[in-house]
Amino acid sequence: MVAAAAALGATHAVAPLLGGAFFFFVFPAVLLAAVVGGAGPGLACAGIYAAAASWFFVAPLGSLAVQETRTLVRLILLVLS
Repeated sequence: MVAAAAALGATHAVAPLLGGAFFFFVFPAVLLAAVVGGAGPGLACAGIYAAAASWFFVAPLGSLAVQETRTLVRLILLVLS
């Protein structure tokens, strides 16, 4: 959870520079969680980050709803990767 929170904080800090690329920092965080804790923590990190990214960065903000199919596919692929 610490890795997901750190990735979310880093994404929020540089969000204006990244545009719509809000998955930029999640892959190192998931890799770190998986290497340190195994597959379970890696999947948990990916799921937590996907939910938080949907809440903070995907329109409509403040909701877990996803309006664009492309963004939904990106979120699903994030959790499955």
